[in-house]
This record gives sequence, C-alpha cells and structure tokens, in this order.
Amino acid sequence: MSKKILLLGHSNSGKDQFAEYLVKYNPSLSFESSSLFVCEKAVFPTLSAKYGYSTIDECYEDRRNHRVEWADLISAYNNPKHKLASEILAEHDMYVGLRKNDEYLACMEQNLFDTIFWVDATKRTGQFEGRDSFDIDFDPKKMIWIDNNSILWRLEEKAKYWATIL
Repeated sequence: MSKKILLLGHSNSGKDQFAEYLVKYNPSLSFESSSLFVCEKAVFPTLSAKYGYSTIDECYEDRRNHRVEWADLISAYNNPKHKLASEILAEHDMYVGLRKNDEYLACMEQNLFDTIFWVDATKRTGQFEGRDSFDIDFDPKKMIWIDNNSILWRLEEKAKYWATIL
C-alpha cells in the first residue's frame, strides 16, 4: 500500500513541480492536479456559461483569473469537507493544492494523509495568497517544509531525497 501525501503551499510555490519530481524518482506514486480533477466536477459546469468556456481545459487554464470563485465552488462541492480529498486519494497517491483550513482539518480528522509537505517559494516569488482563497498556515509539527526559494535543481534534489523515503 502506498503512502497518501498532501502538498500544500501558496500559489506558484512549485507544488505540482515537486509532485512531478516525486513521481519521477518514485514511479509507484501518482497525482493529478487537484484543480483539474475538480474542474470537471464542480467548476466547469458553473463557470463555462459565465465566461464562455467551451472546454474543461480552457476553464482550467484561466483559473488564476478567478481564484476566489474557484475556491468558493470547490468549497460548495466539497461536502463533507473531506469529500474531494477522499475522491482524489481513491485514484491517486497525492493531493496537490488543498486550499481551505476547514477542509484540511476535516481530512486530518479522517487521517487521510501519511505525509504532508509545505512547498514554500514566497521569498522568490513574493506571492502570498489572500486568505479568501488559501487560509492554511504552516504547522511545523505536522508538515515538512520544502524550501523552493532557490534554483529549480535544488527542488528536484529535495524531491529525489523524499521519493526514496516514501
């Protein structure tokens, strides 16, 4: 049985890249962007008419322009609050990009994750999301902090190390 992994961090922190590296060095692991996973289920049906999207990919590619709407639609879909994580983990080993603290806490109550990574690039990118779209705080007792404030090959080195442990 493989481990169940959660990757957290602000927008553009490198969560997906870190997940890709984990899979590269541990091919038994799998993931899909949580945004793409939920787009089909909860976002595209609502936003396609509002913004004229003709495909799920088109909606997904425009997600950064509507972060709060996406967060609200995902929160509405995600009832009970661990529903989306459970659906993703039924198909994949990693949930990349959980965004709401109430959902995080519900997942923790269900013991859904074996390992939690916090990918940080805030010094490099200067990006901190508003709490209306991302309201989870780093917890050093429960999360492994991955520094992505340097050059990309260092992130890959860290993923290679962790992939051998997972």
